[in-house]
Amino acid sequence: MKAAIYARVSRGTGPERGQSLLNQIRVCREYAQRYGWRVVAEFVENERHNPGESLNLSKLTQLIDDAATGEFDIIIATDIDRLSRRLAKQILIEEELKSFDVKIVYTNDTYPDTSDGNLMKHIKTIIAEYEQIKTAERIARGIRTAVEAGNVMTTGVQPYGYKLTEQDGKRKFAVLKDEASIVRLIFKWYTVGNSDFKHPSTTDIAQKLSKLRIPTPNYNRGRSWNVQEIYGTWTHGAITKILSNTTYYGCWRFGKSTKCKESGKSIINSKGLIDVSVSSIIPRDQWNEAQSRKVRNIHRGRTWYQFLLRKRLRCLNCNALLSSIGERRKSGKTFFYIYCTNAWVKPISCKNRFKIHLYCVDRAVAKWLNRLYGEKAFKDFQKQLKKEYLNRIDNAIIDLKNLVEKFEDQSDRLDSLSELDFISDQMVIVRRININITIDSISEEIDELKAKRKLVELSFIPPDDPTAIDNIYNEQTQFSFLTHEKLFEHLEVHGLIGNVDGSRIAYIKSIVGEATFKLPDGTHRNRETTVREIKLRPDTIKKYFSHIG
Repeated sequence: MKAAIYARVSRGTGPERGQSLLNQIRVCREYAQRYGWRVVAEFVENERHNPGESLNLSKLTQLIDDAATGEFDIIIATDIDRLSRRLAKQILIEEELKSFDVKIVYTNDTYPDTSDGNLMKHIKTIIAEYEQIKTAERIARGIRTAVEAGNVMTTGVQPYGYKLTEQDGKRKFAVLKDEASIVRLIFKWYTVGNSDFKHPSTTDIAQKLSKLRIPTPNYNRGRSWNVQEIYGTWTHGAITKILSNTTYYGCWRFGKSTKCKESGKSIINSKGLIDVSVSSIIPRDQWNEAQSRKVRNIHRGRTWYQFLLRKRLRCLNCNALLSSIGERRKSGKTFFYIYCTNAWVKPISCKNRFKIHLYCVDRAVAKWLNRLYGEKAFKDFQKQLKKEYLNRIDNAIIDLKNLVEKFEDQSDRLDSLSELDFISDQMVIVRRININITIDSISEEIDELKAKRKLVELSFIPPDDPTAIDNIYNEQTQFSFLTHEKLFEHLEVHGLIGNVDGSRIAYIKSIVGEATFKLPDGTHRNRETTVREIKLRPDTIKKYFSHIG
């Protein structure tokens, strides 16, 4: 007779796990040999995260499919709980196999096909189910007790920047210096900002790390010693996970998620958490700042182009912040406009329906502000900003140079790895090539920063030069735009746009003065970009603009 062997383990790790499977197969083979059966197939269920009560076991499904086609006549298992620890599943499988004229035998016990035999089989299945539940409870209590004693009990992947070690008889996280430097850099970019005074999003940081060819968390977890493996790509999710992890300020939390009894899925658990003190990589204040920044970024929105009056203008009619939009013409040119969302997006709740050329308003306000602020004050402000800008670039260069040194140290340490038996020379060569590619990518970024620094050093914006104002949006004059952006912020520039006595008026206010500008008629077809500064009577200003802060 043709026989098939089924063996399964659902818990345990390492050599014990493999030894259990080998013992089951050996016992089943001896049993088949004793009765003169020919083993034609062996199904080994080696899936750690799929317990015996699950119906989604790949090898068990294959076993039933082969039984349906008549591949074998008998299935051999060591014990009844190898097939299932749930009575309902046990009955379901046996009835299905019985319909295929396939018999199941167990090496440890014999169950005759009688009512008494079936009763004993069902009793033993219920006992196995009960033992599984009690064992899971004992393991959970043991893990919780160990955590309360100060141990880090995790079987999953350790947080990026840490390695699980034994310290003073306890399981603790040890800081990995190379990875910790990347973590600090991520938090610094996110909280302090980059060299352009901008706070990058998690996607921007992921793209930056990928461009620099920084190894991803998966690469550094030993999953990438494959010869063909490259460093991979950082993702928004990986950066968000790092920024949200409390472990980095020295507090590892046990019990963050639990399994829902109804759905079987993991859910966030806010009660019963146990905090374990571990070595910190960043200060607590910096972690808190990152969480605050995440909340602000959610409501920030995405800006595809820059302008000075962004989030500084409101609608005179409904007091909503004015938005911007770009419209591409048939000629291929794109025109940018300021408009009130409430007047264009349904349901329409504002009658202030206009679209005004964005950059013409920007330039008019910038010229007025430069003239009002004064040449000496503008030069002093520009000088101070340039000093701060250059310091940021210098700090960014230092951070990248430190990364280069750490990767060079990694390259030097590869020589000792080649002496290990389980790492081939080819793996070491590929690793060294990838490290050299990363160093070259970081060096290119350093050269770009040095070129930017040289450009900023040569930059100077005469406050009375209209050409400089007209070109503040060019990439070559990025420092010019940054200077005016910071000047608008420093002088608290804000204003209102709306209809005043039949004309489209912009009322701009700052800590050094106020002004009114007459705008084009505001229709989206109008190409007129002339913005003129005008004088309104005090009673008109009081009537329409008295509520501005």
